[in-house]
Amino acid sequence: MFLKTRIPPEIARKFLNFRKQGQFVLPQLGTTIYLKQSGVVRLSVPNHGVGEIVESFLQNLSQPVEVGSQFQGIITRVLPFGAFAMITPTQEGLLHISEFAGCKPGDEVSDFVKVGDIVPVRIIEIDRMGRINLSGKLDE
Repeated sequence: MFLKTRIPPEIARKFLNFRKQGQFVLPQLGTTIYLKQSGVVRLSVPNHGVGEIVESFLQNLSQPVEVGSQFQGIITRVLPFGAFAMITPTQEGLLHISEFAGCKPGDEVSDFVKVGDIVPVRIIEIDRMGRINLSGKLDE
């Protein structure tokens, strides 16, 4: 099914890098995002529920990617030491196991998330190489 929405044109241009249009695939959700410089967004989604999730994810685009910013991240990979969460279609960050809310010694990442989960995250660090570290502890 296809859904249509809009985002601010200046945000769309930022992610398109001066191309007229672009396509971003979110395989975890079975979704493709078609984005135009004008801000028109078409979503190819498997069902309406996923469409609503992706529309809320698109709201991340208008937020600055800086320390302290909060996002709805989509878990893209789960590893023994943490999980990677996509916060915009072009950026993802590491959510270390110690940064999961409620984490105790001996817990495993898979106790908290699986690929495709949408989780609230906060940027706690962007290192000099541009790598983003995330936290699931939003109240600290």
